[in-house]
Amino acid sequence: MQQKNLLPRHNAEPTISLEGVVSLLTLATVVVLGVLGIPLIGQTVIVPLVGLFATGVTLNLALVWLERRYNHLRLWDWIGSPANLALLTAGLHLSWGLSSPYLPLYAVYIVTGAIRYGRRGAIQGVVLSVLSLLVLLVLGRSLALEPLVRVTINAGVLLLTGAVAGWLGQRRIDAVHSAERRAEELAVLNEIGRTINARTEMDRLLELLKPIIPFDGYALYLYQAQPVERMRIVAALELTPEEREMAERTALERHPGWVVRNRQTLRVDDTCADDRVCYIRPHPPRSILYAPMRYEDRCLGAIGLGRFGPPPFSEADEHLLQAVADQAAMAVENAQLYQELEERAYQLHRTYEELQDLDRRRAEFVQDVSHDLRAPLTFIKGYAELMLQGEQGPLTEQQRKSLDIVLDKTRLLSRMAEDIILLQRPQLGPDTL
Repeated sequence: MQQKNLLPRHNAEPTISLEGVVSLLTLATVVVLGVLGIPLIGQTVIVPLVGLFATGVTLNLALVWLERRYNHLRLWDWIGSPANLALLTAGLHLSWGLSSPYLPLYAVYIVTGAIRYGRRGAIQGVVLSVLSLLVLLVLGRSLALEPLVRVTINAGVLLLTGAVAGWLGQRRIDAVHSAERRAEELAVLNEIGRTINARTEMDRLLELLKPIIPFDGYALYLYQAQPVERMRIVAALELTPEEREMAERTALERHPGWVVRNRQTLRVDDTCADDRVCYIRPHPPRSILYAPMRYEDRCLGAIGLGRFGPPPFSEADEHLLQAVADQAAMAVENAQLYQELEERAYQLHRTYEELQDLDRRRAEFVQDVSHDLRAPLTFIKGYAELMLQGEQGPLTEQQRKSLDIVLDKTRLLSRMAEDIILLQRPQLGPDTL
């Protein structure tokens, strides 16, 4: 039965991203502060400030367009962030430096970086903003107490802003990454479901996992309880015939057997420090992740992944592999049921052929009885009746009794032959079975 698509349907209508909302709010903040600051800074610096503002808007729109058109370009990291800070610092320097009413724009700069890059963006924004304050202090050419106090107060405000914005921004990024991973996991599980329904190729099934759970090696063991308890490998990466034979012979005493017996996942960050892990190769993986293939109340086998380097497998990897193992168990159970069904169909076909052969022999036997027995009996019966009628001359009493016995036995054999011939009437055909 085909599985339903697990992925949610997205609305086709375009939506504005959070970065777009923040950009619009930033522009609105700049415009509001610019209008409110005109009475304070005077008319002389309005023209250069408007020029800087127009340059910033043009630059940001161009960078957004280029990044959307060429996804692999990191123009915002290399050009957008430092260019915006430079334009902001230049505008503050033109509007009284550390006394400018536009100093809160540094906080907007930090919040924008935190929303885009999380904690890293907030830290980078705070560091660059504090350095810009020092640049304004140097450009002001004053080492009086008041400018130093202004720098200290503004730096403290920026640090507090960065701490709060970084925490909120990191939470947002973590939530986005978590949602993206869940969507990828659902897509993989959906694809695995289609693969299992179409064919039970375990190599293909495990390769579908690699974009979500990177691994360097894998193995899939199937457990067999009868007639001899053993585990056999149905899929593995780069195993020689000798290694495969050794791995199957010792699987029950090693970690695959532990997973099957306990029906639990096994996640080991350091295989050299765990007694449950034993490899036949001299250089085992650094970390492994095994999941039991559970179907109802039985364990059909185990799926294992290995990594030779960092990082180790995570708890999310463990949950995803267990979901895949359960789907694989369903595929294995379906394959076994299909094999049993094929064997029963083959046995029924053999039985049907044997019945057809018996029916052919019965027909031949009836034909032989009809041809080789009825004709002589008819001749004997007719000759005995003629003799009893005196056509062959007078008969003694003893001869009549003997002919009566012959005639009775002939009639009995004729009835038996008729009964045998009746067996030929029902014919065994395809619809009879």
